[in-house]
Amino acid sequence: MTMRLRSPVIVLLIAGLSGALSMRAADTAGPATFFVASAGNDNWSGRLALPNGQRTDGPFATLQAACRAARGVGTEPRRTIVVQAGEYFLNDPVSLTNRDSGLQIVAAPGAAACLYGARRVQGWQKDGEKFYAADLPGVKEGTWDFRTLIVNGRHCPRARLPKQGYFEHLRIERCHAHHIGACGIRFHGSGIEIADNHVHDVGLTYPSAIALTGDGDNCRISHNHVHHTPYSAVTCGGKDNRIEANRIHHAMQELHDGAGIYCFGGKGIVLCDNFIYDILDTGGSNRHADPKLTAYRQGKVEFAPDSPVRELGIEPIDVSTAGPRP
Repeated sequence: MTMRLRSPVIVLLIAGLSGALSMRAADTAGPATFFVASAGNDNWSGRLALPNGQRTDGPFATLQAACRAARGVGTEPRRTIVVQAGEYFLNDPVSLTNRDSGLQIVAAPGAAACLYGARRVQGWQKDGEKFYAADLPGVKEGTWDFRTLIVNGRHCPRARLPKQGYFEHLRIERCHAHHIGACGIRFHGSGIEIADNHVHDVGLTYPSAIALTGDGDNCRISHNHVHHTPYSAVTCGGKDNRIEANRIHHAMQELHDGAGIYCFGGKGIVLCDNFIYDILDTGGSNRHADPKLTAYRQGKVEFAPDSPVRELGIEPIDVSTAGPRP
């Protein structure tokens, strides 16, 4: 997220806004004016627009420090925060309360100040002949995640392999995908096998994401452990695909109208020996398979008669192409 401040009118996106906020051209004549500059220091008073000669006092470095200082003088005096030209990265939202009533946050006259609701990625190192790479603290540990990457002011597309078309005879096995902003594993192609993977805690940014989803023809999804998903755990379309021997539980933790396994628009899809339990009753309107059935064809989806579908939860399987029972 990029927020640009320009004089005389500025727009600021702020989380947790409460109380009055007035924004107009900078007026530095008030008794409580604080300055923010890219070369500032949060240990200074913030009352000077530029650092003094001894560099013992000067502007603040962050908008948050300026807001704290403005609150310290109360709501009676006229208070102004002047953000000077530069780029500012906000690791945390700027939250305003009734203690900030009457506060003016403005850009310095004629200045272009940019507030970025993001973190700067530093420490780039060459990785091969054409690429650069940088470590992102907290991502691997699961304590921080990001939704997009912006380079030189433009949103960069996510990596996609293959660049065009789709894979054939690909195997994804023994992978651990967890604490992800969107889906865990997504596939499209022919003869793909998704086996022995552990997928959980997905959709942290986009709760409508599916843990394991895809379509194609002659694909096999087997022996995967999928759990703790905000929406459906497994979805599949396509032709002649087989979903078998998967362990699925604690799906549908946030959203409605889904299931442990949700099949859509498919032909010749076979489900067998899946163990599904602890699925919340989300009150969805689609038709669901009777959990006591061991042989059942609905629309174009077949539950293999020789291997019953087993479950301990509520409405574990959803077949969206509803049709008559045999």
